[in-house]
Amino acid sequence: MIALESPKRNANRLGEVVQFVQRGITDQMRPLLSTEPPQRLVDQHAHRTTLPRRRQVPAYGDDVSSPEEFVRIAWLELAGPGHEDTSAMLIARHSEPHRRYHNATHVMWVLRHIDEILLSEPRDVDAEAIRAGGLFHDVVYDPTSTMNESESAQLAVDALRGLGWATDRLELIHDMIIATVSHEATSPEAEVLLDADLAVLGADPDTYAEYVRCVRLEYGFVDEAGWSTGRATVLRSFLERDTVFTTAAMSAREQSARRNLTDELHSLSG
Repeated sequence: MIALESPKRNANRLGEVVQFVQRGITDQMRPLLSTEPPQRLVDQHAHRTTLPRRRQVPAYGDDVSSPEEFVRIAWLELAGPGHEDTSAMLIARHSEPHRRYHNATHVMWVLRHIDEILLSEPRDVDAEAIRAGGLFHDVVYDPTSTMNESESAQLAVDALRGLGWATDRLELIHDMIIATVSHEATSPEAEVLLDADLAVLGADPDTYAEYVRCVRLEYGFVDEAGWSTGRATVLRSFLERDTVFTTAAMSAREQSARRNLTDELHSLSG
């Protein structure tokens, strides 16, 4: 079903779903490749790589003037001409003043990490659907709301239905975005999206500290005691997993992620 109801969240329990995302600074930890994002569809020997079904991964990103322009191009790459209203909506939503990093820069890095995963670890997945999930997964973002993911999913479904996407693909997009509530993958496509969303956990310590600072600013309405309790719940939930990342491409970040999460948890208790 497309109009599924998302799992509810308690806004007073930040720890349940404080999302780990990328902010607008360069992530210096390189998972497997030497550049972010990969721009070619061939390997170092000029052999064409195996591509996901439906379409090739678009090769753009380094020559854009801003993250907002990146978002605009990314949407038009999916939708084609004649759908500029949706790209304007995406940019406007991600430019809201309360967003300190759930913004266009975050979307840009999620899309870049999606490309990185797909190009370094070819999978039989719907690459277009994953990229659409990257574009829309935080399009609605109100830290006081329990409905962000369900509303984001519905906006994605509505926009993609307008492109003529089939019902099964719309359901896939919906479920991928809902999966960002728990960060538990429900499909191979969701595995890629969630790892791209969580890539900052394995960043260098300075980048990770900046990410935490900006998350805290977005939750500035929560007092220190509430923040520490909720945040600690989040950190422990990731540390208790067998692995933080599920894709091979992001596995190189695993130890850095565990170190960052552990250090932050200790800082909260200190």
